[in-house]
Amino acid sequence: DLQTMIPSWGEEVFAIHELDDNYQPSYGEAMDFYPPAARKKLQDAIDKSAIDGESWDLELPFVTAKGNKIWVRSMGEVEFDDGQPKKIIGLFQDINERKQAEEKIQQYMAELTIAKKCAEDATKAKGEFLANMSHEIRTPMNGILGMCELLCDTDMNIEQQDYLDTVNASARALLAIINDILDFSKIEAGKLELECHPMN
Repeated sequence: DLQTMIPSWGEEVFAIHELDDNYQPSYGEAMDFYPPAARKKLQDAIDKSAIDGESWDLELPFVTAKGNKIWVRSMGEVEFDDGQPKKIIGLFQDINERKQAEEKIQQYMAELTIAKKCAEDATKAKGEFLANMSHEIRTPMNGILGMCELLCDTDMNIEQQDYLDTVNASARALLAIINDILDFSKIEAGKLELECHPMN
């Protein structure tokens, strides 16, 4: 009631405030449950409604009579009589559980974003390492293949030749796998280069 400035609350509003329902707060006392910034935000919304009749719907931090910090939703509008503001009428909800859930989700998403970035950085570092080490990794395998070819030109019995063929085939298969890994790593690291050669 904007004439008497005495609030009239429902049972649930007293419960949210953690007050006995026989307590009669003043308008100023009712506003004191909000922290300063939230109190100003709510008062600005009420003042604006008293001028243009526009309703408000705000989610605000709140401190109960027992000192518990929660979140509430305040919705309302100013009612007019003969063009004059007469009453503030509205709804008041405890939205603390929902806000806590939202905060947990935001915290989880933030942690997920950090973990994702760490994983991406690790993958990038691995790719860059392999791309930069491509020559060092291929060189020993080429050395093994070169020695196999030289050994093929020497006198060996059939059993030795069979062993050497197995080593040679295994080395070539391993080199092919290494080449694939290194090419993929170069793509990941953004270091893939195209080479142009004449062809028939």
